[in-house]
Amino acid sequence: MRLLKPACIDDFLPLIYYGAETIQARSPEPWTTKEVIKACRKQQAFLFVAPDGFVVLQPKVTDGIKKVHVWLAYGRVKDAAVKSDYINQLKALARQIGACSLTFSSHRRGYKRYLPEAKQTGKNYEISL
Repeated sequence: MRLLKPACIDDFLPLIYYGAETIQARSPEPWTTKEVIKACRKQQAFLFVAPDGFVVLQPKVTDGIKKVHVWLAYGRVKDAAVKSDYINQLKALARQIGACSLTFSSHRRGYKRYLPEAKQTGKNYEISL
């Protein structure tokens, strides 16, 4: 995965819109694609691309505790080993900025298969680092 500079985001807009629309069709979430892109341009969130998808990470601090929230992730990967590698990369990125956990939320079930260590509260998941 590589971090995209805000100036390069426009090159990936078709992929971002396609991935976001695919996610919203499966699990309606309380964000818009324009909102995500705007946050990336303002560096309030960060867009990482991979050969088969992308992820948007958003650093958050709550009560002095730093976490990294996976705001949006899209990939065309079916292979469990590749998914596991991406999850490990996300954990490493979160550790690099001193985060104590990686969080994400989804209405979709099935994440426990790939993330057995994640604590789940409703639609929210958290992985301690």
